[in-house]
Amino acid sequence: MKQRLMTFGITVATLVLTGALIAGAAIVTDPSRHPEPPKPERVLAVDTLRVQWAASYEVERSFLGRVEARRRADAAFDRAGLVIRVLADDGDVVPRGQPIAELDTARLDAERAELDALLEQSEAQAELTRLTLERVRRSHAQRGANDQELDDAEQGHIAAMASASRARAAIARIDVELAKSILVAPFDGIVAERLADEGDVVSSGQRVFRLLERERPEARIGVGGEAIDSIVPSERYTLIVRGRSIRATAISVLPERRPGSRSVQVRFELDASLDGLREGDIAELILTSEIETRGVWLPMSALSESARGLWAVYVVESIDDDRRGKLARREVELLHTGDDRVYVRGPLEPGESVVEVGRHRIVPGLRVSVEADRNERGGS
Repeated sequence: MKQRLMTFGITVATLVLTGALIAGAAIVTDPSRHPEPPKPERVLAVDTLRVQWAASYEVERSFLGRVEARRRADAAFDRAGLVIRVLADDGDVVPRGQPIAELDTARLDAERAELDALLEQSEAQAELTRLTLERVRRSHAQRGANDQELDDAEQGHIAAMASASRARAAIARIDVELAKSILVAPFDGIVAERLADEGDVVSSGQRVFRLLERERPEARIGVGGEAIDSIVPSERYTLIVRGRSIRATAISVLPERRPGSRSVQVRFELDASLDGLREGDIAELILTSEIETRGVWLPMSALSESARGLWAVYVVESIDDDRRGKLARREVELLHTGDDRVYVRGPLEPGESVVEVGRHRIVPGLRVSVEADRNERGGS
């Protein structure tokens, strides 16, 4: 009997212990008694730019033209002849009046010597007739010569002087021909091309050199559209030639548009010489005009493609004290594109925060935190 009681007690104790263990396990695993800690909210950090409206934007337009010498000359002899000397070559700088080529003058020299002798003879004859006329006049005054003899003496003297004058005129003509046998530079210039050598026989007017004026080159630039109205003659402008900024003065605006391009030619005088430039160099004129329309400057990276030719930006709305908010998508119209920014208009309010990089990872309704604001960083 005693042994049975001991066995029953052990069984009861085992059941009680098992129940306690089961109850303890249930308490430990009950989620209502031990709730899990809340998971932290995941938000994307973004950089933003606050909206600031502008009243206008500037547009730069580029117009191209060519550098030209102010004057050009196809230097040629005014008479035909044999070239005996060439005194300049391609690329030489020649001052005005400098001889650059000569023709053979042997025939002219001989003709001039003949005319010199004829002039001496004519002058001697004129002197003889003058002396004869004086004697006849004295004799006529004393009734020793009649009127016919006086008339003959006077006419003889006149004819002798005319003969001497004709000889002098012929010599002057020869001197002109001799002068024209020396070709001189018509202005301070540069030899662009040499087209004759010693021994060549050239005709009258045949080109021997092509010369370009060295100083005050010009640029002819076609300006299109309404930009031509901003060009004012005598005003100063800046042209870009071979990477150099060169100041220039607008000389004139031509009175017609070219049929094809509808541009108007403008002549500029450059503050330079052909020493550092070349005829045919490309000259660029950049004109800035202001377009008056309200808009917002944004970085190009803030734009995302949208439908119907529009673009979209993302705005952070309802920013709380922890600099967190929700993204909203706004469609904007692109008005102008700069180097790395764009000018847009659309439903943007002053002071709103636009996400600077809106092309990736973000969608409307996404919770974000404002990591940095360009205005606070001192950016533009």
